[in-house]
Amino acid sequence: MTHALLNKIGAFLKRSHRQRFVKSLTKIQPLLDSAMENLFRKMQSPDHCLHTLLPPDRPLSNILWTRGDDFELPRCSLNLHK
Repeated sequence: MTHALLNKIGAFLKRSHRQRFVKSLTKIQPLLDSAMENLFRKMQSPDHCLHTLLPPDRPLSNILWTRGDDFELPRCSLNLHK
């Protein structure tokens, strides 16, 4: 989403609170963050239709820290291909 669109949605939420359509003022960014987090958690299930879009699982190794997921990051190379 662009900042302009986020600002329009935020202005709409402020206006709806000012006009007393809602009891409390809602911020858009926490709503977006929680929705993205929930979608990512659901995508990790093998039964989810978007699971195939995730990168392959990385092999388990002795690492010093734990990450939030088991996915392997894609390798990027700067070689030019003809």
